[in-house]
Amino acid sequence: MKRTILYYPTIQISNSKWIKRSIFYWDVIGSIVPMDFDLPEYCLADMALLRDHGAYRAYHPEHNIRQNHELEREFETIKQSPEFQSLKGGHTFERKDFKIYLPKIDDDFAQRLIGSGSVDLDGPWLLFTQREGMLYMSLLAKYLADEDNRAATVPGTDWGGYQKLAFAISPSGNFAPALSLKLDSVLPMPREDVPLKQILIFKEKRRDELLEFRKTILDLQQQLKIAKTNAEVQDDLASFSESMELGVSKLVRLAEDEKLPTFLGTIESAFSMSLPDVVSMAAGATIDPTVAAIGLAGSGTIKVSKYLIDKVNEHRRALTRDTYSYIYHAQKEGIIANL
Repeated sequence: MKRTILYYPTIQISNSKWIKRSIFYWDVIGSIVPMDFDLPEYCLADMALLRDHGAYRAYHPEHNIRQNHELEREFETIKQSPEFQSLKGGHTFERKDFKIYLPKIDDDFAQRLIGSGSVDLDGPWLLFTQREGMLYMSLLAKYLADEDNRAATVPGTDWGGYQKLAFAISPSGNFAPALSLKLDSVLPMPREDVPLKQILIFKEKRRDELLEFRKTILDLQQQLKIAKTNAEVQDDLASFSESMELGVSKLVRLAEDEKLPTFLGTIESAFSMSLPDVVSMAAGATIDPTVAAIGLAGSGTIKVSKYLIDKVNEHRRALTRDTYSYIYHAQKEGIIANL
């Protein structure tokens, strides 16, 4: 099953850097495209190249949004959360200039939003404030990813500050424990000046090596899910750091052989867990990080900490299945823009 990162909020992905670094580790990049859109007219050069190499997929929202009351309830609930309110930044007035195409929203829900004055109607578009528009699109991406039977899909965006919205804790305080895994300055990623076509050709040529490297990360997630104590988690991290050092060095050498310059980037993910001793950690508490010489650039940090998710997300497939889970943060030169 192909691993896919589903981009939002727009159909077009104009951030070439995000595309290059995402496609290096995911098989496919997707975006949310209503069925009556003629995608080639909206397709930028990078997206067209992805499509030509079988690395792009359009996700049609129409079936998912029909009478999706759970999405609507979550939208209204998260709007009241402190995390969401903090995005307002103290401003009392917010312009409604964030466009969402009507086919991306259930008709009845759209009418309720218009009637309440939350959004304005402008032809085939609903005009949201940026905060509320991004909240809706992050939830839509989450539901499309979770219900995808064709691929192991996670939502992703380069809009800093909004990546965590879809999994924010509601004001009810009804939350469940998860683990956060952060690989800081560990993952080889292509430099910004590397052409996308060169990356795609490298992936096709070195598919087995990339899959082997990716499996090392996935195996760690599975081991952490079944660990029963903090000591077991620490042992898992120590073994993982040794495997990663070898894997990173090999991948960097292969990239150098193909004249594909890389740097070591950062990624962080969260996944559901139910571990007797690890669950007892205070929220945000961390297990001592494992630091290891990684590749050719000195040292990288591997850190596990407890993370809280809203109870409604506890059984999301994107959080529980064998994948990169929900990618909610990466720093500086990483895959996702800094929060």
